[in-house]
Amino acid sequence: MNGYTPPADWQRTAIKVPPQGSNAFSVQQLVKAAVRRWRTAGGICLLVTLAGLAVLFNLTPRYTAEAQLLIDPRTPNAIGPGPGFSLAMAVDTVKIASLSAVIQSNEILEPVVKSEKLYDDPEFGLTGPGRLARLFSFLPGHRSADQPADLQERTDIAVARLQKATSVTREAFTYIVSVNVSSSNPVKAARLAQAISESYINDQLQANYEAARRDVAWLTDRIGEVRNEVFRSEEAVADIRRTYGLTPIDAGGTATVASQRISELNVAIGAAETELSRKQAKIEQARRVRQSGGDFGGLPDVMASGVITSLRAQQSEIARKLAEMQPLPSQRDIVARRPDAIRAEEARRAIDDQISAEVNRIIANLENDYAASRNHVDALKAELAKLTGAGSAGKADGQAKLQEAQSVATANRQVYDSLLNKLKELEQTETKQEPEARIIEKARAPDKPSFPNRALFIFASLGVGAMLGLGGAFAAEYFGADRMRSSAFVVPVQVEQALCLPMLASVPLLTARDSKQQGSELDFLSYLIANRNSHFAEALRSVRFGLLQPDGDRLGKVIQITSAVPGEGKSVLAATLALSTALSGARVLLIDCDLRHPTASKLFCLTKRAGLGDLLSTRAEWNKITHKYPNSSLTVVAAGNCDQSAFDLIGSPRMAEIVKFASENYDVVFLDGPPVLPVSDAALIAKIADKTMLLIEWNKTDRDLVCRALDCLNLNKGTVAGVVLNKVNLAAIKTYGGDYSKYYSNIENYYGRDVA
Repeated sequence: MNGYTPPADWQRTAIKVPPQGSNAFSVQQLVKAAVRRWRTAGGICLLVTLAGLAVLFNLTPRYTAEAQLLIDPRTPNAIGPGPGFSLAMAVDTVKIASLSAVIQSNEILEPVVKSEKLYDDPEFGLTGPGRLARLFSFLPGHRSADQPADLQERTDIAVARLQKATSVTREAFTYIVSVNVSSSNPVKAARLAQAISESYINDQLQANYEAARRDVAWLTDRIGEVRNEVFRSEEAVADIRRTYGLTPIDAGGTATVASQRISELNVAIGAAETELSRKQAKIEQARRVRQSGGDFGGLPDVMASGVITSLRAQQSEIARKLAEMQPLPSQRDIVARRPDAIRAEEARRAIDDQISAEVNRIIANLENDYAASRNHVDALKAELAKLTGAGSAGKADGQAKLQEAQSVATANRQVYDSLLNKLKELEQTETKQEPEARIIEKARAPDKPSFPNRALFIFASLGVGAMLGLGGAFAAEYFGADRMRSSAFVVPVQVEQALCLPMLASVPLLTARDSKQQGSELDFLSYLIANRNSHFAEALRSVRFGLLQPDGDRLGKVIQITSAVPGEGKSVLAATLALSTALSGARVLLIDCDLRHPTASKLFCLTKRAGLGDLLSTRAEWNKITHKYPNSSLTVVAAGNCDQSAFDLIGSPRMAEIVKFASENYDVVFLDGPPVLPVSDAALIAKIADKTMLLIEWNKTDRDLVCRALDCLNLNKGTVAGVVLNKVNLAAIKTYGGDYSKYYSNIENYYGRDVA
């Protein structure tokens, strides 16, 4: 790094403002900030965790007891799946979902509060005034809040607190409901959970009993009304019977004599017409046989006649005998007919006549039966017409009214019987009520508290502490007084990459703690002499080594030390660097060229002495303005008095002559120049100096100001030999990353003391 040579075209290229790091928030930036500010993050995390632990051990533990209820899923008038099964399931789901509000209602919890006397319990009832309230009670004009003395008010308060301590949950999609009660006492929690479950069951029993009683009372009143309607409808039926003479002949009173006779005539007419049709068919069949000349033997009545059957048997016997009496074919002409054959033929003819006479008799009987049946049907129809004729119109109207009245009476009687049966069922269920829920698991005293969850509380405290620690580290990184500014230079690599100049050294910050040694407070020069092996002294040696390196054939002896803006510590660095070089044995001359603010002159207590301004104005000689620093080869020229423009004096030819004379008589000449940006003196001095060293205050001076200062020096053909980071806070830069932490920690260990 010390052998770095700037680019050849440096003098001809203007410096551009380097791009600054992105200010956008990112996780990587947060992690880096936490690493750099690990003490802040760890401290906040530890404090939050300790605070959480303190709160944890001061919290009153709460125990939760659980009792389980099984809700009966059956619904009234529903047996198994049916058309209304899905509706019943939906009603059950809504009902179970509503149990939480029902069990936590005042109707369920108030009996528990009264039975357990929770209104006197310190946890659920009223408590005495707290310490702060008792303290305020002694103040003049303070009125304490009135404590409700009424029992009902105390009960309402206890019910409200018990509601907050009670929760009801459903086990997935089952009919099991859990009743949970939290309390500071596990036995009390179990007792209250059991009492609430039993109170719900008792409330269901009481509700069912009251509903049954209301139903019985309503049914009793309704039965009385229906009974009166039955009496009125039956009386109307009796009036119609008396008015129209419709005497009942059955126990039900629905049938009369006339209606019965009409019914009998209809039945008889139907049977007679059927018989008449059958006989008519037989007569028509016989007539067809007679007209066609056929055999009457095929008629059913003829075939069923015993006389005809006997005659036909005789006819068959005679035919057989005649067959036996017949001669052979060869004897027909010569044999005369026998008398027996003649008599047999006459007997056969007689039998045929008898059969014909019997058939005629049967047919005549059929015709007579048909005529008699027809006369019978006509007689029945005449009687029916007489009963249903014009004279019976009034009775038919009465019959219709009677039927209507009987229908009303029958309906009223059915309603009356149904209500009586329902009343009997309700009277039986009124004495035996079953709740819709039952306890399947009694509440037991829990062994472990449900609140607070210590493991969860501790992890939550750690998590919150870690988050707040990261937030605190981020805030300290980006908003703290010692924050790492993205617009300033923090680490050497930023300087080299942005400015393309060698980084000569990082000079540590000297604080009041460093200046107090051996009971006395040292200034910068005394500190350097007393601590020649310190990190500060070694940083000055690195700067000196980098500046005094030859640039080609040219040996730079005249070196200007300047900065971009005031207040960066260039005068202190110039004075200590000159003293450090003088302590190495070289003849060193330090000239305070900042005629406006001679800080270097103040360090050497030469503010009222003649100096450079007097020499440039020809009011003093060289030997009158040089001052030897004790015990060293360092010569100091103060700023002196300036009654002309400092720019004109610095830019005069006499200034160049003085610098040339100094370079010929001293080994090294340090020029403490003014800041570059406020005035142009430093640019003029850069033209006559061999090298210029630019000082940058660590984590403060903006990069664009540094670049503008370099542009100004470049335009005036100055040679910038390198850059020095001044006032580096070693404790802060160690947190910038792992490599820097290791590097600066090793430096502290090497020098054997802590550097602030």
